[in-house]
Amino acid sequence: MNNRIVRRSMRALAFVTVRIALVGIVSLAHGQNAQSPTSSGTNQKHGPLQIVAKSAGTSRVPSASGASAPMCVDSVGNPGTCLFNDYGGPVISNIDVVVVYWSSSISSVVNCGDHDSLGNCIGISQFHSAVVNSTYLDMLGEYNTKGVNATAGSKIGMPGTQVIGRGTLHSGSPFIIIPSNLGTMLSDSDIQKEIQSQIAANHLPAPATDSLGNVNTTYMVYFPPGVTISLPGNVVSCAAGGFCGYHSTYKVGNLGVPYGVIPDFGKGSGCDIGCGLGTQWQNITSTTSHELGEAITDTAVGLATGTTFDYPLTWYDVNNGEIGDPCDVNGSEVALQFGATTFVVQQLFSQKAYKLDHNAGCVSPGTPTFTLTAPASSTLGIAFDVKVTANNGDGSNYLGTIHFTSSDGSASLPTNYTFTSADANTHTFTGGVTLNTGGADAITVSDARQTSNPGGATVNVGTQPTTISVGSSGNPSLYGQPVTLTASVTSPAAGTPTGSVTFFDGANQLGSGTLNAQASANLSTSSLSSGSHTINAMYGGDPTFSASSSPPLTQAVNQASTSTTVSSIPNPSLLENSVLLTANVTPTPPGGGTPDGSVQFFDGTTSLGTAPLTGGMDSLSVSGLAQGTHNITAMYSGSSNYVASTSPMLVQIVLKKRRGQVVSQ
Repeated sequence: MNNRIVRRSMRALAFVTVRIALVGIVSLAHGQNAQSPTSSGTNQKHGPLQIVAKSAGTSRVPSASGASAPMCVDSVGNPGTCLFNDYGGPVISNIDVVVVYWSSSISSVVNCGDHDSLGNCIGISQFHSAVVNSTYLDMLGEYNTKGVNATAGSKIGMPGTQVIGRGTLHSGSPFIIIPSNLGTMLSDSDIQKEIQSQIAANHLPAPATDSLGNVNTTYMVYFPPGVTISLPGNVVSCAAGGFCGYHSTYKVGNLGVPYGVIPDFGKGSGCDIGCGLGTQWQNITSTTSHELGEAITDTAVGLATGTTFDYPLTWYDVNNGEIGDPCDVNGSEVALQFGATTFVVQQLFSQKAYKLDHNAGCVSPGTPTFTLTAPASSTLGIAFDVKVTANNGDGSNYLGTIHFTSSDGSASLPTNYTFTSADANTHTFTGGVTLNTGGADAITVSDARQTSNPGGATVNVGTQPTTISVGSSGNPSLYGQPVTLTASVTSPAAGTPTGSVTFFDGANQLGSGTLNAQASANLSTSSLSSGSHTINAMYGGDPTFSASSSPPLTQAVNQASTSTTVSSIPNPSLLENSVLLTANVTPTPPGGGTPDGSVQFFDGTTSLGTAPLTGGMDSLSVSGLAQGTHNITAMYSGSSNYVASTSPMLVQIVLKKRRGQVVSQ
């Protein structure tokens, strides 16, 4: 077994005197009683710290997010300065966590340590899913190796190639294995062999690599009650002088496969009271987060050989260990909020924060805050740009996934977007938003998973502009001739305007029509008087499209031609009898309507009289016509809407009365 540097997650009591004792224990870790598990007899500096047992008491509430002071020591264990170096080894780019249960008898504190607001169990797999896709991993961006030259060891001056991003919980987790070794005392070598054999048997997924060939997969192994893990140097899990957890690496071919070991934290295990000041569940998630952070930033720890600090280590401080160790003190647990679930994680060391303030080197995962920049106003149905700026509060690049919502239920919004380091916390969505409801519409952006401070903007949405035109089925037309007025509404935006159009003759309303599927409306009218008319059409708008008025259409209406006929009763008539002359005036198609005005009757050139038209007809009773033949005509005088016309000649015969014939009146 090559497990030269074994990580741990130890806690001190909430008393100053015990913290001083912990410092004393750290000091002991540099003496012969704290040898490296694989380097017995050497002056190896960082084996596991001893557990400090805690007294029974109530669970501690996680502190609010913020920075706290690390515990930094010098080479002999006295207070000193933290200094992390890059030894040129690998980091984990995008961790893929395989949660492994060592048998089905895992403690309930692992499988169901908490409940969500709906009463569903929250276990260690849900914790991994949350923490590896949260700002907890964004904090680790300062430990990227891409473009960073190694600062120590045999690789000094050589640039790295990796960027640390968010991770995933491997599908199918937790994987419950039936180990071949059912013993209650296991060595690290036993654990390594079991992981390899379970992978070979396809009971565990094989390790996957990033684009550079470095392993992303990490196997986090959780053990049932009654199993003790023993490391060289008589270092035993959950016992005095033992450990709460560690991570290491074994090699298969050219691959360094990382794994983590978390013993049982159940009641009576020893880890339940020696590995933190919170509940058993809080302590196990804090320990797990410690090991995850260190596995990502110093992945090949188990592959280091000899007593020299060198490659393939990555980020390491020879006096203070890995990035979780200086912050592994009382009060380092903080809350990580995911909706209705609050997880507890341990703060990690930040070189950036420490350089600015040695009392603020331990940092917490920030709550992402978003700023949404959008135009103050837009046109309904027209796409516009929005810009999202993310801020984790600690200067790290936000690498999470954002989700958009809007008060406009029919809005077109960007799909969920995952930020990259290249975004540098700002991303513009070109033409990303289209609002389809007029008025003040709210847009909101938030983290798709982690609790965040959303960003919002209100956009005043105007309706889509429209253009309306009006045409006529006949221009010029004749008075009384039906004319169909057609209005067409168009818009540069997508969609079809709906609603109605009102037609006007100057200020006088002619009528209205409803827009059809082609966004046109018709109105047929025959009421236009002769002359020139200014026709307008006005579209009233709808929730999507704005109202508009057409340019004027000049409609010319000419007088309608007429046809006049005349008849008489009786014909022939008797001398001294009266004769009823009737004129009928009709418009000549396509003209229409009912002519008005008057008609004058003639006997040859002699006027017999004039009568007004009623319903296009008038009558005149005449008497005194002489015996003989009379040429009767009716002359229509015309009107503003109708052209004058003269009837064909009617021959009226007047006979002499015979003796004894009664003259009718």
